[in-house]
Amino acid sequence: EARWLRRRFEPTQADNFRVNVISPDRWLTLTAARRATTARNASAESWRMLGRAYEGVIESKYIIATHSLRFVQLMLDAYRQAVKRDPGSVPARLDTAEALMFCCATMFISKVTDDEIAAATEAAAHLDAVLTADEGNKDAANGLERLNAIVSDWPGLPGAAQSSGLSGLTTRLQE
Repeated sequence: EARWLRRRFEPTQADNFRVNVISPDRWLTLTAARRATTARNASAESWRMLGRAYEGVIESKYIIATHSLRFVQLMLDAYRQAVKRDPGSVPARLDTAEALMFCCATMFISKVTDDEIAAATEAAAHLDAVLTADEGNKDAANGLERLNAIVSDWPGLPGAAQSSGLSGLTTRLQE
């Protein structure tokens, strides 16, 4: 319900609200995945499927991802929880890295912030962990190349990136 009083007939920006329309099939998938993670000992795979469900909502034709930051954060939280529950899970690490790269690539960056650097650094760490466990993992190697392409497109990468682990990105690619 939106109410405007006569004395404030013209609403201001503070009165704005947004409604996201989510297709019923994606909503049902999301609620089922949420239920699966409510168990005390929910598996890493359950959390990974929750991340995928949020990703499905974000990538749906009904929602523009950059306007749904709440869903993006929930997706990242679910993927991080999957890695926390099973740090050796290659699929969980790859999904987490993909989600983080999605954030880096879709923020229409005009000036790189600490958040983008942190997301790229975390993505690089997940990809590096996969490559450390399995040097021949093509998905991780391709992910690292895409991350490098994303980061190299950033305007004026600040000095903070050098100490964040991103400077090792090119070194890892050259190996």
